[in-house]
Amino acid sequence: MNKRLKEDNSAIICNDRKGSVMILVVVITAVILLLGGALLDIALTDVRIARNYQNAQKAYYLAESGIEKAVALLVEHDASFRGSFYGEDDGGGTFAVTVSAFPGDDGGEWLHIQSTGTVDGARDLVGLRFQVLPPLPATYVHAASLGWLDEKSGLIAGDTDYKGEEALLLSSAAPGSGVLLLEPGPAAISSKALFFEGDPSLKLEGILTLSAEVIVFRGTVYLDCDCSALLFVEGPSGRAGKVYFVEPVRHSDGSVVLQPGCYQFGGDYTVNAGSSQAEVRSYEVFPAVPGTMSWYSWAGGEGL
Repeated sequence: MNKRLKEDNSAIICNDRKGSVMILVVVITAVILLLGGALLDIALTDVRIARNYQNAQKAYYLAESGIEKAVALLVEHDASFRGSFYGEDDGGGTFAVTVSAFPGDDGGEWLHIQSTGTVDGARDLVGLRFQVLPPLPATYVHAASLGWLDEKSGLIAGDTDYKGEEALLLSSAAPGSGVLLLEPGPAAISSKALFFEGDPSLKLEGILTLSAEVIVFRGTVYLDCDCSALLFVEGPSGRAGKVYFVEPVRHSDGSVVLQPGCYQFGGDYTVNAGSSQAEVRSYEVFPAVPGTMSWYSWAGGEGL
């Protein structure tokens, strides 16, 4: 009988041990599964983070490429472009670009280029602001006060040969009229900056030589005869200045000689009725006024 009791006890103990082992195996398996699931979730999260980062980087570079295309459009094709355009890359990413102008508090004109790149839901916005038309400085001299420009009529004396260091305003008191050079004899004006106001800003029947760091024509320039010309020469610094045309340069018959834009003519350069538009356009430069450019970037942005 004692022998049977011992056998029964041994069987109970053995069954208990088997049950404990099974429970332990189940617990360990559950822990492993939980850890595996957690590790898999971490790995998938890392993959998602890496993919989102890559998409965000691609969206940023797409937005930058939109800015570059807008700059190329302004310089190489149409300096007066204002509006929106869109594009995409081979991977399905897209960019949307808006070019808009707004007046500055100082009287100059500013341009705002905004580009948004999108890749698989990731978005990045890149913007560029800069001044495209220099304002008339607060301190300037009206050319009429120098004796060779008649303010009432806007006439420049044909034998003028002026050299100065100030910002000069050249305009006429006559409504809707700018400066006139009606004598065939040449005139030359050299100063730090030259601002031609009125529309038309200038009508030429002779040759006018200009030299300045900045030259701005706010209205149309007319070359009224085949012998009339604008001659741009380098200043005392030896560098060619920037020339801003808000309106076209036209021949007396109305044909366009030069499109609006910002130009920087190397050396001495003549614009006349026989000028090739293709050749002149090769001197067109990015219109940003030095020291006015600013960039910004906004991940996930919808615009400012």
